[in-house]
Amino acid sequence: MPFEGRRKRRIPLAELVQRVSENLQVDERDLLSGDRKSQVSKARSVISYVAVREMGCSGVEVIEP
Repeated sequence: MPFEGRRKRRIPLAELVQRVSENLQVDERDLLSGDRKSQVSKARSVISYVAVREMGCSGVEVIEP
C-alpha cells in the first residue's frame, strides 16, 4: 500500500478528548491520571486511535497534555 501521508484534522485534539470523555462518561482529569479503571483505559484507547489513525496526529502530540 503506498504511503498516504497524514490526514487533515477535522477537530482540535482538545475537542476530541472532550467528546470521548463525555460519551464514555469519564472525567477529563482522570485521563491524565494513572487510573487503570476500564472506562478510563477505554477512553484513552479511543482518543489515541482516532487522533493517530483518523486525524493524523503523531504519537507525541497525543501524549502531551
